Amino acid sequence: MVEMLQIYRNLSVPASTTLRIVHWVNGRATAVRNEALLQEEDADDRDDGPEGGRIRRLRATPLGTDAQILSEILEQFPQFDEELVRRAIAIWRTL
Repeated sequence: MVEMLQIYRNLSVPASTTLRIVHWVNGRATAVRNEALLQEEDADDRDDGPEGGRIRRLRATPLGTDAQILSEILEQFPQFDEELVRRAIAIWRTL
């Protein structure tokens, strides 16, 4: 636990200075990273990944304003309270 606290307090680590939230629904990733929504697309039949698996790419959708970021997080991640998300965005903007 102490090691994790050291990471969170170290502002030179990207996880401490960026807004990031990720989850997987039905085996596909959905994420918000700073001002972008990232969603995993269908596997591309042309690209073989490791061990013959298909590579899935992330589609990035820009989120231009804090209101758009808030709205998208609340829609994609309903488990989070609006006030918590507002505070996270506000803190991220000060870093």
